[in-house]
Amino acid sequence: LNMGQWLSIPFVLAGVALCWWSLKRPPRYYEEPVTSPTPPKKGSAFESNVKGKKK
Repeated sequence: LNMGQWLSIPFVLAGVALCWWSLKRPPRYYEEPVTSPTPPKKGSAFESNVKGKKK
């Protein structure tokens, strides 16, 4: 091995360690799947804004 290869070994090992560490951690968050959007309730503020009515 030449000098550049010897000097890159710690960084390769650090990269492998970071990949291993990130895979063993639980995810910080996850998005819940949306099954079907629910329509707005009758008389809601959203519905009145869509139809142009004022409350």
